[in-house]
Amino acid sequence: MKVNTAKIEQEMKRNGWSLKDFGKAMRPQRSKQAMWYLIRHAKGMRSIQAIATALKIDPKDLLR
Repeated sequence: MKVNTAKIEQEMKRNGWSLKDFGKAMRPQRSKQAMWYLIRHAKGMRSIQAIATALKIDPKDLLR
């Protein structure tokens, strides 16, 4: 299972978010460095679900 990082970056731009802003939108909040790692190395559905919830999109859209 691979994460569509381009879709995440596209949604971040749509929302006008930096990695820091995206980290603040996550629950629990994460640092800029943690967000960079999570976006590129998310493997579990829990991580993908958390990213999708913060971006307010369907988790299926984040999978390749």
